[in-house]
Amino acid sequence: MKLYMTCCLLAALVLASCKKAPQAQAPSASSSSAARSSVPAWWAQLPEPTGLAPGGVFFLVSKVTVETNSGILSFPAGTKVLKVGDRYVTSDVRQLKLRPEQLTNDLNVAYRVAGRDPKLLNGIYMTAQTVAAVAFAQSLAATPTPRLAKATTSAAQTPHPKLDGDARKEDESRMNRN
Repeated sequence: MKLYMTCCLLAALVLASCKKAPQAQAPSASSSSAARSSVPAWWAQLPEPTGLAPGGVFFLVSKVTVETNSGILSFPAGTKVLKVGDRYVTSDVRQLKLRPEQLTNDLNVAYRVAGRDPKLLNGIYMTAQTVAAVAFAQSLAATPTPRLAKATTSAAQTPHPKLDGDARKEDESRMNRN
């Protein structure tokens, strides 16, 4: 009987001493989506990317859902995909079968469908920078390089003493004597 009373007393003591911490009010769906989609102020000042993505690089124009063995994956509009053979591969190496109307290589369209998701916009801007860098490199390659005039100073035509054949032979003969 004493054991039973002791157990009841301990149980009551444990239950009385436990207090649930007040739960913070869960943010509403609209405020959490606004927080997720907010981007830094400087991001809004960037110009919209223009031009086409390099060959084999595309962006989803609508949300794509894929069923896997472990569940369902959803890829939002603006997700960057690469064409490998007849399949498309995402950045996390997921292979997708897509129809042509689900894709675009126009960076401006990709920018508009991505909304304000910083991760998606970053992929679009990185692709735009790649396109700009390739265009710049091609413009440099197309520009003729000016020819430099030949140096007329005698210092440029004087051989270095260590490279002169006679000086080398002298050094070798001195080393052999020692």
